[in-house]
Amino acid sequence: MSLLFVIDAYNITNHRLFNQRPARSKSPCFGLTQFIKTNRLLGSAKNKAILVFDGFPLKDDRQDQDSQFEVVYSGESSADEKIMKIIEGAKNKPNLVVVSDDKEIIYFARVYAVKTQAVAEFIGYDEAENKKAMIKKKQEDDDKLNYSQTHKINEELKKIWLK
Repeated sequence: MSLLFVIDAYNITNHRLFNQRPARSKSPCFGLTQFIKTNRLLGSAKNKAILVFDGFPLKDDRQDQDSQFEVVYSGESSADEKIMKIIEGAKNKPNLVVVSDDKEIIYFARVYAVKTQAVAEFIGYDEAENKKAMIKKKQEDDDKLNYSQTHKINEELKKIWLK
């Protein structure tokens, strides 16, 4: 049972966690496909993705020739409208996963019993793990003495040991 990911492409490429676009590539499409492949975000090689971009392709837009990806541009309509049409027309809705942070798309997908993923979840960002790491770092920082405390302790020790 392979999955079909319908990805709101600019939601990912404009996300703060997406910083992997190759510097040489001006193409968001190429950068996104490389990012997804490099990080194996689709899981199985049998899974496929439809990347939905707003508007029209850029003049220098370079697409990765990979059968795992289909790139769709919304043209005159919005990417959200295009994604909703894909959801409506999907034959196998239980195998569909919509990746977007847009609430309208998420609610629309749920009406059709389609799975959804937030961009951070798709990228693999675990908010709980991040919070744990931040708490641990704060505790480590709290355990360290600041300069004033260190100076005061050293002065006290000098009085005791250097009599």
